[in-house]
Amino acid sequence: MLNYIDGPCGSGKTYAIANFIAQNKHKARFIIAQPKNANLLETEKLLKSNGLNPYVKDIDHCNEGEVVRDIIAYINSNNHEFDDVLLVTHTGILTAYSRISEDQKKKYVLFFDEVTNVTGELPLRVTAQRKMLSDNISLKDPTQKFTEVVAKNTTALNNYAKTAEGKDAVNDIFGKVSEMILDEDTVVEVESEAYKNTKRDGFHFYYHIKPDKFTSWREVYFMSACFCESLIYKIWSKHYGFSFVKKDITLRYKSHTNVSNTKIHFFMDRDYSKRLGHSDDYAIHNQMVDIINKDILKGQSSLTVLNNSINTDVDGVPVREVERNIRIPDNTTVISSYVHGLNQYQNLHNISFLASLNMRPTYESYLQNRFNLKPKEVEEAFLFASTYQAVCRISIRNPADNSERHICVPDSRSALYLEKMLPHVTLESHENKMQLPEAKESGRPALGDKAMTQAERNEQKKERKRIIKECEEWEDIKKSYAEIIDKKETTKVVAKLDFEDADELIKYFEKESQFTSNDKHTVNRLLWPAVVDTDPMGEGGTRFGKNNVIASCFLMLDKDEGHLQHDMTADDFRMLFPDTKMAIYQTYSGAGNYRVVIPLTQPITGEAFEILCRSIAMKCFNAGYRDKANSLPFDRSKFNCASKFYLPNHAPGTEMDFRKYDGKIFDPIKALNQAYVDPAIKAQPMTPEQRREAQKKLQDTLSAHGQGQQQFIQEKLDGFGALSDGMGRHGKFFGLGVTLANHGFDEAGIRGALAAVPYQGLTQRDKDRKIKSIIKSLRGKGLI
Repeated sequence: MLNYIDGPCGSGKTYAIANFIAQNKHKARFIIAQPKNANLLETEKLLKSNGLNPYVKDIDHCNEGEVVRDIIAYINSNNHEFDDVLLVTHTGILTAYSRISEDQKKKYVLFFDEVTNVTGELPLRVTAQRKMLSDNISLKDPTQKFTEVVAKNTTALNNYAKTAEGKDAVNDIFGKVSEMILDEDTVVEVESEAYKNTKRDGFHFYYHIKPDKFTSWREVYFMSACFCESLIYKIWSKHYGFSFVKKDITLRYKSHTNVSNTKIHFFMDRDYSKRLGHSDDYAIHNQMVDIINKDILKGQSSLTVLNNSINTDVDGVPVREVERNIRIPDNTTVISSYVHGLNQYQNLHNISFLASLNMRPTYESYLQNRFNLKPKEVEEAFLFASTYQAVCRISIRNPADNSERHICVPDSRSALYLEKMLPHVTLESHENKMQLPEAKESGRPALGDKAMTQAERNEQKKERKRIIKECEEWEDIKKSYAEIIDKKETTKVVAKLDFEDADELIKYFEKESQFTSNDKHTVNRLLWPAVVDTDPMGEGGTRFGKNNVIASCFLMLDKDEGHLQHDMTADDFRMLFPDTKMAIYQTYSGAGNYRVVIPLTQPITGEAFEILCRSIAMKCFNAGYRDKANSLPFDRSKFNCASKFYLPNHAPGTEMDFRKYDGKIFDPIKALNQAYVDPAIKAQPMTPEQRREAQKKLQDTLSAHGQGQQQFIQEKLDGFGALSDGMGRHGKFFGLGVTLANHGFDEAGIRGALAAVPYQGLTQRDKDRKIKSIIKSLRGKGLI
């Protein structure tokens, strides 16, 4: 039986196991496998304090080269007392496994303290030695992208496996590979095309251990923080359909409750990489360190984790590249990125994790393609797990210590993961202090298309400039507008909505999330996130279409059924846009389907709406998320600026999953500067002149309503006069001018009304300047 024990870092899993063994020593024999020799020595002391008799089998306790032999001899022996416990490294027990008798395995309970490695890659450079491969191994199914390697000559492979290391680089690698090929519980694979390409001087072997390797033991326990995010869990449960049994055990704590005074700092929204951090003579790395020294830690003692290439002498890693201008935080202790078992730093409150642990692209591709893993799942198993482990070396391990702490990580993805693991922390971005290189253009004409030519890049710049110029006609309008459309006809506007700011917009959706109905298509709940002209009745004159859009006021996206292995949850989407103000609500059908509402800093053209929706969907696609057709994860038909979206609605007696996230309001102009303008997508039909004409018609329609208008306007004027400083009066003063224009006031009327409105704290001269600026802007937009 394979079991797992999951608990936060520092919660005392190893202590709990020592107590468990002491209480159950008469029922079975026990082995504890740990990552490093240093872990074994700590556990040896712990077991002795529990009255047990530990036997440590590692390079410090056995003769050189005899560790595996001693492990096998110990396990196969029957001369053990109840108090005896075997302590070995992960590598030791996995290497000895095949030479331990099945009968003896059934007597032992095996504890893996921390997750063991069950997969990896071995790069092999071969030239003249290719015949060595073709003579001894073959490919099981060369038609597959990745295929298993099988033995052709077992005698030769046995000889390679027994060859002592250090004599030949190729033999060293092929000797390890040979041993794994001969192990029936290990699968060795290659990328078929790379292996068959004889012109290449190298390729990679990939391997993974099957769960069968562990089923012979009496019981196996894996102890780890976040075990369900590990590769061993994901590969064995997803690919092999293997079930693990969660075991509860008494721990010091089940979650971190001592982090309310902890702040997590990050330096960029984009994903950090070794190439980015080390480029331009380590400029990005040094910028982060300078901000840490000057603005965050200010000389406080801390821990620091670096990549080995810029590490100091840690765990035997030699000092490298010391002649370069590589800075580290002041008053810091540099530790290895592999930190399991380091408990001596609990007196420190600060840590900077500045390593980039992104795996090699070849290995990442293997994991994603072979086991249908999402990029985020691979990140969780490597980068995120290491970051969390390192952070938990400091005083977070002590549940009684709620000191002020500062945790520094390079990017928002790591910060958001830590926020999930350490509830009640606060996040702070320092990107505005960084000088980052320009991000690569997002979006391509098609998935996997070739790079653009210079002429295509020039055309892109020209188109972006045109689109941004047209959007900037609306830059002074801070309100968001929307229309409610009659569901039966879809040619009738039944309500016009306007929202003073992004918060009011999201509150509206939150209020509507309480609506229940037995009909998911309830009438008069179809929302159009735009200012529309109701005169030209759209495409063909029958229904509202693109021609009706005067301006789009906020973005909406519709996520339907996703790809089985690459579905995108609401949490996944938020991780991609961690600093953006937004709301997400499930659709009537539920089951992971949802809609996203993203307020904008200003209205935009319908063309820009479509470009930005595609750009956001492409970012999600590039992060590994797909719809059920293996394409963009959002409904592409809803990228059309004429799209309408049902307001939140759920059946009576059910719960509505509504989420609102605070953050920066999405700046469409900034996003358009990086977006891809697809020439295959038809542009917004309305010209700027047509939009201004339509806006004028809209004013006439509004002004013709007549009834109650004067009372409505007076309420607006009185409401503004009651505002005080700090309530966004500047933007609302302009919005008041737009409201007057929309309700038929001419230029003289708007000037008079604004001049009469009380504006405390503003000189008459400054007020006149504001009114002049408002009138100029309203003229430019064709509102007066």
